[in-house]
Amino acid sequence: MNFYNKDRKYRRLFRNIGRRKNNILREVIFIGLIAFMLISLSDGTLFLKEHTQPDTPTILDTHEVTSSPGKDTSEFMEKDIPVTRPSEADKSAYFPDHTPAEGEITDGYGPRTDPEPSIHYAVDIASVFASPVYAAADGEVLSSGSDEIYGLNVIIDHIYDGYKTKYAHLCAYVVTPGQKVKKGDMIGFMGSTGYSTGVHLHFEVIKNDKRLDPAAFIRIKNGRAVID
Repeated sequence: MNFYNKDRKYRRLFRNIGRRKNNILREVIFIGLIAFMLISLSDGTLFLKEHTQPDTPTILDTHEVTSSPGKDTSEFMEKDIPVTRPSEADKSAYFPDHTPAEGEITDGYGPRTDPEPSIHYAVDIASVFASPVYAAADGEVLSSGSDEIYGLNVIIDHIYDGYKTKYAHLCAYVVTPGQKVKKGDMIGFMGSTGYSTGVHLHFEVIKNDKRLDPAAFIRIKNGRAVID
């Protein structure tokens, strides 16, 4: 009997049995770890459920709160909201101090005898035909049209402090009622339409329906209206 071969056979058998035991041990440890993790997660979830306070108040966005009958939402409303008002710098844009056209001052504000005795509520600025005419301040075009006295004319409402301005005897205008304009925007062209003796711009400044002397608002140098 060959004991050497038999000894090798038994040693190989016991070695395989040892390997299987190690594999089984590793599998048991692995399964145990998985089970431990599952139990831990389950306990954590239960812990959160048990300790969550269902009565914790929810923070609401004030913009999402809408008033409803019988429900007081004043506690969610913003308080002391500042009212938006134009600053002095903003107001200056609506003050009619931009010279509406360049040219010679041919007639001023007040009594006159030519072409007939009357009160002239404007300044007349004369220049070449179709010279540009500009808005004296920011505002909204109140009217643009024509009549027998003023010919083609435009009136702008400057919104703040009751100011309006009038531009008359134009040969054409390029704005329409309701249109927003900025100080210095071109609104038309100088002409001689209506009751006029020559090419000029008839310019009026009105505050709360009272006509004022435009010479106090625009820049005049050496008898001429000038634009800085």
